[in-house]
Amino acid sequence: MKQDRRILGPFPEHTTTNVCLTAEEAELVRSSRLIASLARLGHQRYQLRTRHYVGTEVLPSLEIRVEPKLPVDRLMHLLSAYPEGLRLGGNTLGTQQDHSLDALQAIFAGALERSLAHGLPRDYQPRREDLRRVQGRLDWHYLHTVCYGRFPPLRCSFEEQTYDIESNRRLLAAARLLAGHYGSTDARRSLRTSINKLDPLVRTVRYGPTVRPVEHSPLVARQLGRGAPTYFTALELSQVVLRQATIEFQPGGLSTLAFLVDMNKAFERFLSRSLRSELGVAQKYWRDEPTVFINARGSVRARPDILWKHPSGLPVVIDAKWKVSKAGEAQDVKQMALYCAALGVQEGMLVYGEIEGRTTHRIRHCGIRVHIESLDVTGSVDQIQQATEILAGRVRSMAASNATSRRMTP
Repeated sequence: MKQDRRILGPFPEHTTTNVCLTAEEAELVRSSRLIASLARLGHQRYQLRTRHYVGTEVLPSLEIRVEPKLPVDRLMHLLSAYPEGLRLGGNTLGTQQDHSLDALQAIFAGALERSLAHGLPRDYQPRREDLRRVQGRLDWHYLHTVCYGRFPPLRCSFEEQTYDIESNRRLLAAARLLAGHYGSTDARRSLRTSINKLDPLVRTVRYGPTVRPVEHSPLVARQLGRGAPTYFTALELSQVVLRQATIEFQPGGLSTLAFLVDMNKAFERFLSRSLRSELGVAQKYWRDEPTVFINARGSVRARPDILWKHPSGLPVVIDAKWKVSKAGEAQDVKQMALYCAALGVQEGMLVYGEIEGRTTHRIRHCGIRVHIESLDVTGSVDQIQQATEILAGRVRSMAASNATSRRMTP
């Protein structure tokens, strides 16, 4: 039976709103990670300010929703591992849901159902069991030191082909997490059906928000054939679920489900993946949030968002800013100028979510130039791809200009 909850929101990110709350609801709102501050204005009247997090937090008697500036399907695109987006049959996955947790539940339920219709991949996994006959390699040490030469059973090490592999475990873990959310009835029914199919084949593993991505195995592509893209889409969505969705246990045995997205990190990671893919740079030459030493002793450090080890020998430094700016914020420009000076380059780039116009800030006396660019992620997948291509071209030009400046320096 669905539990009655008051829905608070949806509120836009980074905004201030006046709301009416009871004292109990105010305590719940203060504990939410979506809310930056809550100030009392009068009897049951409060002013809340949202943070740069977006998503849905389901509390015992309250559901808080904070929506991003972009549509929900574009948010899913930002969170996907593919720069070209999540596609099935050439069409970007869409949903009729109007907020992030319901949308993620509906999208993942459909993707998982289509993936299971094509079958699951299998792989050989190492096993060690006590058997009545030899299979694989016999553990002679165990037989002599523990069993004193008495057999059966015989302890054997062998490999067995099984569905219980890491990628399938993540599908099951994400399905279990989302099946507990009161969203779309059809999506919950679909998830339960998928769980019933996976349960006998895959063991349940609980993952944390720091789960690392699973590489796309060529074995999966060979086994599933045309069904491989569908499976990889479901796998990428499962990793979005496991990174962003959490279940927390509150006092009294109550649990809360939260789907929280740090928009600063989401934009930064999407920018990094998209640019690296468009520029064709190998992973070993592309670093996210590297440590840069500011002073000669190395006691002052900083962490720019992106650092490309260019073949010219001069690094290319880029910072992502999920905010709206006219021509770059003063603090951001000073920070980028500091990065450039520490790295010994003449040019750096700030990429905003939205700006009024491109510009370049020239720092006095040292000649450092800070380029202000934007990457609009509110359009269609094709429009985002075109904008990424243009931005990648400007990054190439900046890298070439850095190399030219170095040659001209006496």
